[in-house]
Amino acid sequence: MKIETKRLTITEFDMSMAESVHRESLDEDNRRFVPDEVFETVEEAAKMVEYLIGCYTSGDGPLVYPVTLKDDTYIGYVQAVPLDDGAWEVGYHIGENYTNQGYATEAVTAFLPAIMKQIGITEMMGICLADNKASIKVMERCGFIKLYEGVGKYQGENREICKYVCFLPPKDIVTKFFEGGMVATRVLYEGVHSGTCMGIPATGKHIAFEALENFKVENGKITESWGYWPDKEIEQKLKSE
Repeated sequence: MKIETKRLTITEFDMSMAESVHRESLDEDNRRFVPDEVFETVEEAAKMVEYLIGCYTSGDGPLVYPVTLKDDTYIGYVQAVPLDDGAWEVGYHIGENYTNQGYATEAVTAFLPAIMKQIGITEMMGICLADNKASIKVMERCGFIKLYEGVGKYQGENREICKYVCFLPPKDIVTKFFEGGMVATRVLYEGVHSGTCMGIPATGKHIAFEALENFKVENGKITESWGYWPDKEIEQKLKSE
């Protein structure tokens, strides 16, 4: 994965990022809200980076991607994590040296449609502690809808939480439903009637018409096609005075 925004790049981890992951994990927000994502040593961070790189191949998740500035400075991450009920949850963290600049919102906004299409889902959950105001603000700015606020499970404990959901845009949902290896085209044809067509001798007329064609693509090749050609319309245009 590689996503470019105005100020950021979302890409994949490599082992050279271990020291930056260690350093940016040590801020107070991480210790308070997600202590299991604090890496006290570079070695701990390196083990986690190695594990996350392996998840790209399996696709099972968590699917975690570093967020960097345009000069390749690591500032945090965005992630999609599978839940026990088959749903997926978004996650994000921007190091405290880079907060209050809109980076989290910018990263999550760009990440959501890309990762949802990659996974093949149409909705993404967002769950955080009710007093994590910064995280709540990011989700609301990114179009998440609040489903629930109250006591719920958070990292194995009953805590006051907020639960949100974000849906894939309608256009992308419709495209996902219909494509599945299928591509529909609407084509405008135009040309000069210079030879016998539909039993009608050449007339020298310039005509134009639209046609619909559907293609089935398998393993990078078109294996079937069918469509609608306006035969009657073409015939009438050739025969018209």
